[in-house]
Amino acid sequence: MLNAKPSINGNTEGDFQSAYVALMEAMEAVDGAKRALSENVLNGRNYQHNESPDDALINDKREAHAQLLKARGILGTLASDVSDAIGY
Repeated sequence: MLNAKPSINGNTEGDFQSAYVALMEAMEAVDGAKRALSENVLNGRNYQHNESPDDALINDKREAHAQLLKARGILGTLASDVSDAIGY
């Protein structure tokens, strides 16, 4: 929860809206990064040098997914907080 609110002596509602849009775009960027990582990095041909390529790939996919999900969750919470601050 954010304690900030638009104020005559501070930032406008439009500034808050811009921050909200930026956070939503950042969430989309995380989704794009997840796709790029899955398509171009986390695939079997990049793990052939490992002793246990399948296990290594599964572990990397699991860890990457967890981290990206966490990042998306943080951004989503912030976007929701900004939206709540301006009454949307």
